[in-house]
Amino acid sequence: MRQLSTGILSVLLVLPISAAAEMQITAACRNDKSCPANGTAVLRDGSEELTIPITDGIARFNGDTARPWDMELRAPGFWSPRQRLASSLDVWRTTQVRGKFVVEKEATDKDGGAMPEKFTVGLESPFAARAPKIARDTKIECPLAADGSWDCPVPAALLDLTIRAKGFIPHYLWDTKLSTATPTKVGTLTLRRGGSFVAWLDRDTVAALQKPATARLVRMAAASGPEATRRLLAPVAEATFNKRGAVQLAPVPPGTYALEISAPGFATSRTERIEILARSESSFRQPIHLDAPLDLRFTVTPPRDADGRPWELSVGRRNAMNAWSQSIDSPEIEPGVFAVQEQAPGEYSVLVLDKNDNEVDYRTVTIQGAADADQRIELSLVGISGVVTLGDEPVPAKLLFGGMSGAQKIRSAADAEGRFNVTLPRTGRWLVEATGEDVMSILNVDVVSGKQLTIALPDTEISGWVAGPTGDPVPAAEVRLITSEGTISRRAKVDGSFRFRGGFAGSLTARDLNTGEHTPVPVSITLDALGHAENIELQLQSRRTLSGVVTSGGEKLAGAFIMAMATDGTASMYESTSSDVDGTFRVTFPVKTARLSITVAAAGRTFQAFAIPVQDTPIHLDLAPEGGTLRLQLGGGGGGRLIVQYQGAEVPLQAVAMWLRANQRPLGAEMIVPYAAPGQWRLCSGAVTPSTCREGLLSRGGTLDLDIGTPAP
Repeated sequence: MRQLSTGILSVLLVLPISAAAEMQITAACRNDKSCPANGTAVLRDGSEELTIPITDGIARFNGDTARPWDMELRAPGFWSPRQRLASSLDVWRTTQVRGKFVVEKEATDKDGGAMPEKFTVGLESPFAARAPKIARDTKIECPLAADGSWDCPVPAALLDLTIRAKGFIPHYLWDTKLSTATPTKVGTLTLRRGGSFVAWLDRDTVAALQKPATARLVRMAAASGPEATRRLLAPVAEATFNKRGAVQLAPVPPGTYALEISAPGFATSRTERIEILARSESSFRQPIHLDAPLDLRFTVTPPRDADGRPWELSVGRRNAMNAWSQSIDSPEIEPGVFAVQEQAPGEYSVLVLDKNDNEVDYRTVTIQGAADADQRIELSLVGISGVVTLGDEPVPAKLLFGGMSGAQKIRSAADAEGRFNVTLPRTGRWLVEATGEDVMSILNVDVVSGKQLTIALPDTEISGWVAGPTGDPVPAAEVRLITSEGTISRRAKVDGSFRFRGGFAGSLTARDLNTGEHTPVPVSITLDALGHAENIELQLQSRRTLSGVVTSGGEKLAGAFIMAMATDGTASMYESTSSDVDGTFRVTFPVKTARLSITVAAAGRTFQAFAIPVQDTPIHLDLAPEGGTLRLQLGGGGGGRLIVQYQGAEVPLQAVAMWLRANQRPLGAEMIVPYAAPGQWRLCSGAVTPSTCREGLLSRGGTLDLDIGTPAP
């Protein structure tokens, strides 16, 4: 920096004569009649900084006025923002804002209680303030005494003040009236560690509010079980917008959240994938507009079931990460017409039930606005009569069209002569479970309108018992029969025995519903000439528990979806769970398991898998900070089981499908997997051989295409 004399001669020593000019700069007072400042004006053009004296609010500049100079004032009792060189300099008289900081005890214990050496006061004129205004993002740096006290000069005006100390949550002082007559005392402010979030409503919304709006941050989390759901999906921070339409949510642990804003008379606004960092503040740069609520209307045709009874409708708002739906009241306002009032755009689940609790129709619908608010559900009710046979003989049975895992579930019953009548919402292919004292089977049938349906079960018998790890019978076991037709399960008897009549050849697994112990691998069954497979022992294996923690960037990650599977042939079942609020998780598996593949999917983080040798100590899974895009090309012929691997760890297709749904990506012959972890990926069909696999290295921010040329699963 150098001093520039007010004399012309000294200017001519450094500037060409043709570029020299004299400019008088006058302080234009913005909060008083006059601002007779005495000090210096500082001029900068990026390569040079000059100072010129200012006396009684007037300075004279002898220099090149064509250069892009910025200028600001340094004078006790006065302040000016940086602005472009002109004959008028905007100046405000200042006043003192005084306060004191104390550091929260939790922050003291964690970080040694160090008081910051300095802080900043952010200034902004409220949008309702009269001109002239101080622009947003204006900051003044203030010194801080060792005991935390401070005294900072700021413009005397109606201002929004933001007091920030690095690493601590900011303090907001809205609509603060600052006067030159007396200092403003803000008292003692507690400095807290943690992340925070700030949002504003737009002017139109603020003007239309009848009651204050409420903001809440909710984790974008996968949850396993009701208790985990309660913990993980409860609001992490909640606050009410002030009369200015501003809100601060703090403290907030690091993570990825959805911001929900609700107000009477408005649709609830939900913005997903908001990233909160440790010791940092996040915000929307643009104000938020709340829309008028949508009144949804669902019309079911026909308006009554086949017996003339009314339908019931269950509507839920879906959660992206775990398909969890929040139930919404949906009363019937006229035959077959259901109203769901004051809703926001989003994805909804819709279930139509009859008076017998048959799930006649299930679908998900995306509603983006008024044009989508009127939804129609057309059912083609078809009356079907038929008979159930076991071999050549009719047999009584309970029937479930659609199966336990179907989107539609219609119950019926065959009498002692095997005859039944049922009304179905469509014709075509149906999966049917047939259960009873003398039958336990599952098969696919073709339903044709006007034609009697015969459910022909083979005269077979599959029987055996379930034994625990010590050989004792297991009375609380669930036995699953897995066939090419489908999968059906039944409970073992008190003595551990089980029997399937009318079943097809396939394989059996068993699981203790109390302990979670299960068979290590499916047991294949072969029927003899009489159609029997008897004396089958399903022995359960003892289990052990592996605990761990999931982190991202060193921060514990709550609500991550976790799927674990054995990779050494000792187990046949996946186990899925979610990390708790502290990032911890637990999975169980057979004691003989030596290696696990664990896939982790978390909102706002990379999709990643880990090959883990089983150990007695807790494991630590740290997700890569940045990923790329993985394209899996599955169509075009071939066949066989599809296998996805990452760095030697197998990634279950169920986990890939969940990740695609959570990121609003379609499932199909081409799967575009976003935010996949960088590293070696492999796609195989059938046996893992070079002729059936494709692999490659995915880089950060890159794209990797793997084309196996086989049909989608």
